[in-house]
Amino acid sequence: MVPLPKCDVRNGECTREAHQHFEVAEKLWNTRQLAATNAYNALSNLNTSMLFLEAIEPKPDFTRSVQQMTRDVEKYLDQVCSKTMLQVKRNEEMQNYQAVVNELKNGLLWYPGPDHSCYGRLKDKLS
Repeated sequence: MVPLPKCDVRNGECTREAHQHFEVAEKLWNTRQLAATNAYNALSNLNTSMLFLEAIEPKPDFTRSVQQMTRDVEKYLDQVCSKTMLQVKRNEEMQNYQAVVNELKNGLLWYPGPDHSCYGRLKDKLS
């Protein structure tokens, strides 16, 4: 269980923090083709934004945008994971073990931390 961040709801601090993390996530998401970690970091910022939004009632206008972008980023990262794991399987079947290792290492660039299930799957295969 992740604790809610400390912020002052009355003076708008929670809303500002949530919006700031959302803006960072948008920039990272829009530049996901430039670096493998951008989509992962976008999801991390979206999750943080959602934590700040938990403290706010009524919810600000951008809440639905945060939720929708979170779904989009999660779907994208799941697709990247599926493609990576499929390529690993193909290389294993062809007994091209160097390509397997390379694909797994490349996959870890997309998931630098254990927040996403693919990280564990890649790490397990690599060891």
